Amino acid sequence: AMTATRSTAPMLASLPAHLAAIRPREDAIRTLRVVVPVDSPEPADLLDYDSLASLLIEIDRAAAPHALSVKLDPGTAPPPCIFAGKNRPSHLFSLTPGAARRDDHVRVDACGECQLQDRCSGFSRVYVARFGAPTVEPIRDEKARRRLSVIASVAEQIEREIVTPSFA
Repeated sequence: AMTATRSTAPMLASLPAHLAAIRPREDAIRTLRVVVPVDSPEPADLLDYDSLASLLIEIDRAAAPHALSVKLDPGTAPPPCIFAGKNRPSHLFSLTPGAARRDDHVRVDACGECQLQDRCSGFSRVYVARFGAPTVEPIRDEKARRRLSVIASVAEQIEREIVTPSFA
């Protein structure tokens, strides 16, 4: 796992290339999990969601040529609405129905328009207290909602849902 903060941000986009250079086998490392802290002994080190969204896109682009997937830590991930629709890296998320409401999270006005209300807990109260309500683009269409609901990689999702083993 890698932690996305102001102090680590300059190094994170180069990490996929370094990992590719040192991994002993092609499939030794497949996924980079990004942890996004919202509280810290050094509050100035925390990233606002605009900066975070740009960083995550940069990390994802850097990982692709090395056959590394990037996923957000489910316990710390911001909602996908922090990304503009055309730039939303849906594959970073695995949002399935039934997300528990979290007492440490709040919903903003835009959440009322979102298709992910049944699977998104909203925003960390600590984040909102520190940075204010983020600028968001709610998920309004079914196709975007489905892309955000893939449990694993697209290939693994297809294998899980469509391919059935033949024991003949």
